[in-house]
Amino acid sequence: METEKIISKIFFALVLILFFYFLYFGITTTPAQLRESDSLAYHIPIAQKLTSGSFLPPDLPLGLGHYPAVAETILSLFIILGLPLNTFNVLGFAFLFYFSKKTGESFGLSKEVSVIFAVSIVTLQSVLRWPLSQTVDIWLAAFFLAALYFLMSVKRDVSDFFKLGVALGFLVGTKYSGLFYAIALMAIFGKTFLQKVQITKIIALVTPLTFLGFSWYFRNYLLTGNPFYPGNFWFFQGHPDFPRTDFVNWTLGGNIVKNSTILWKFIEAEVSEFLGWVLALALPLYAFVKRKIANNILSLCQLGVLTFFIFIFILPTWPGIIVSNLRFTYPTMASLILAAFLMFKKHSPELFSFSLLNVMGAVINLSYHPKLFLLVLLPVFYIVFVNKKVFKWVLEL
Repeated sequence: METEKIISKIFFALVLILFFYFLYFGITTTPAQLRESDSLAYHIPIAQKLTSGSFLPPDLPLGLGHYPAVAETILSLFIILGLPLNTFNVLGFAFLFYFSKKTGESFGLSKEVSVIFAVSIVTLQSVLRWPLSQTVDIWLAAFFLAALYFLMSVKRDVSDFFKLGVALGFLVGTKYSGLFYAIALMAIFGKTFLQKVQITKIIALVTPLTFLGFSWYFRNYLLTGNPFYPGNFWFFQGHPDFPRTDFVNWTLGGNIVKNSTILWKFIEAEVSEFLGWVLALALPLYAFVKRKIANNILSLCQLGVLTFFIFIFILPTWPGIIVSNLRFTYPTMASLILAAFLMFKKHSPELFSFSLLNVMGAVINLSYHPKLFLLVLLPVFYIVFVNKKVFKWVLEL
């Protein structure tokens, strides 16, 4: 519809302005200036070690150099090419937009509505905190959605299995949490995809998954006897100085059991990071009560619940870092926001208005730079609203 096209152009203009905003500051700043702790502590050192061509982990405090390093491999290319390191996640921001859009289309959203959905994802307050850092969670979210897209849109030939294997390999090889998210994806959406598979298709899937993803775990096992090093996981022994990884001290769920007041801190953090989209967390309950609901929507709700449980009961989060660590819930929020777009598409004006309010609520927290805004505004207006070929090309990506 023409209305959807106009609204999608407005949303795309907003995200394009944000992209150029972050690109400018990514070019004109350095990691040392911004001093993001995880970036300086291990993401950049791991990438620097990879530039030497060595697969061995760098010697870092607490054994942090052993983390899976697919995203740091991408960062190492920035170092080799002499690109500003603070543009690393700006590129990730663009990839997250692209795979959000493709995933929306694979679930039946129109190209225009898929743009609106994609903008809703990349403008979450929690996402907008990290484009100038070298943390890997934006890339992880992009790989998660890429895997979901390939699960939904493939025609089940050998090349499709290979593409899925690459996406899952990137997901598993980016963070240890990626392994759990990959298991969740395959548990919910992999049954249909893996029906009547042939040996050649299994090889096409497993080869890139092993090379890109599990190779980091094999490396750690050979070096330390623990594929999840430096953490203590199951019966695997981690680095002696690494924080305790027991349920009560390591996870958000355990900390809430220990001190119920942390639950309210968690709720406050959710509102802070996701604004109105925090209501998406109630969608699984709504879907359960409603009963009659499309299978894809129900599956997305199940995926949202499963990934949320992974965050609450497995991944590291304690009181002092709840706000920061809500970036671990990108897969949960993306799944549930997509479910909302599918569930309420008959009420599109209200849904688009709700999404726009959330976009504006997040954007107003950015620092005000009127000269930069004016510099970007005119070319963005031309690209999106005057030159029709450009926006048409974006829709066809």
